[in-house]
Amino acid sequence: YKLIGTVREDKGFSYSAIVYDASKYEVLAQGCETYSYHASAECRNMSWAIFVNKSTGVKFAFISTHWDLGNEDNEQQMCKVQAEEMTKKIQSLKAEYNCPVIITGDFNCNNHSDSYNYFMSINGMTNAITNSEYYYNSKGTSTIDFIMITNGDGVFKGYKKLIDNGIAQISDHPANLADIDLIP
Repeated sequence: YKLIGTVREDKGFSYSAIVYDASKYEVLAQGCETYSYHASAECRNMSWAIFVNKSTGVKFAFISTHWDLGNEDNEQQMCKVQAEEMTKKIQSLKAEYNCPVIITGDFNCNNHSDSYNYFMSINGMTNAITNSEYYYNSKGTSTIDFIMITNGDGVFKGYKKLIDNGIAQISDHPANLADIDLIP
């Protein structure tokens, strides 16, 4: 396994790294960008990569992010800027590489919040928590950690919160898992 996005463009560390299986995927391009308006450059950024499956040739973009949180006006404005900048990145990767875009991350807002609803209204993503064919341990109703894909580019076959086998100890949030069938 290898890491992408451990260091930002300004040479600082990132907490939105991507871990991938280097024996299965080739990386065509990668980057790590800090949001222009944030409370912490280490946490408030997005790492991205363009992957090609070595055996199937299927290409996709992947973005990992971590947004700011809070309900104060300035905090809500930060989330709005982050939603807009992430949407621009989704659109540019999709246009440049002509491939599906998968995003994951800690959005620090649930799927009923104004920040989430604003993000979903401006970009065209499908969310695994509400759009999977199968739920391994009950259908999700609220979370702040999401797995999404650009509309029409894939099907979520299954979704699960990883809360067993000690994996809950790797973060202050339960990890999420989604089985995705990409539509290249």
